[in-house]
Amino acid sequence: MSISWTLKSVTMILLSFLVSDTVSFPALCPECTDNQLAKCPEIKANETCHVVEEPNCGCCKTCAGLKGEYCGTGRPACQSDLLCLPPLSLDPVTKDGALDISQLLVGKWICTEIDDDYYGNYPGPENYPGSNNYPGPNNDYYTYEPTGDYEEDNEPEDPVVPDLEPVVSYPTDVPPESPYPNKRKPCTRHQKKVNRQKRFKIHDWLPQCNENHMYYPYQCKTSYNDEIGRCWCVDERGNPTTHYFERQDLTPEYCSNILMRAK
Repeated sequence: MSISWTLKSVTMILLSFLVSDTVSFPALCPECTDNQLAKCPEIKANETCHVVEEPNCGCCKTCAGLKGEYCGTGRPACQSDLLCLPPLSLDPVTKDGALDISQLLVGKWICTEIDDDYYGNYPGPENYPGSNNYPGPNNDYYTYEPTGDYEEDNEPEDPVVPDLEPVVSYPTDVPPESPYPNKRKPCTRHQKKVNRQKRFKIHDWLPQCNENHMYYPYQCKTSYNDEIGRCWCVDERGNPTTHYFERQDLTPEYCSNILMRAK
């Protein structure tokens, strides 16, 4: 498989779930408290430190990733002249032609300088979809795509719960259950409930739904700063079928197999 085909595929799919810096996305992040901001270290820009925001709604500044450093979820954005791409030793395209971004989602892609040696016969950065200022996929929240409108059944909406002081830790090792396991279209209802929040919460559950408004078998909590959200398996109605796993230790295929065996 040629590098040029892989690069094009990677770029087009990544751009489909990343938003530009001009979008008012931070309004959805958990609000930073005075206590969190007071603990931020002073970061000074220099030749080896291009100052960027911490990843995944972090409250502080940090240095951008340098050439050869890891990037992706839980990692800072790469410097503006670098792209976050799979290392040449990794073919991110699976045997059935799908894009495997599992290593991206655990922060194991590489800040890469695009040159003729990397591109091979690919025409070059000037024709690359996006640009060299592309910041790199370092935020789980970007991947969240609500399923859309659905029939409400004239049920009253849940009241909006005021935000509490954020706690950067997992309160329990038991994964959450769907708030609507016995309702029609439970996952889409769950998405709408999440969307009514003023802000996402730290390590929030942004449910991923299939075309039938049911839950995908593989679900993950969002990451926060350098804390990568953990994952677990669910049935179609959002009931957990496993305990939490670190993201690198669980695959969608594993969860799908559990669901198939249960049927």
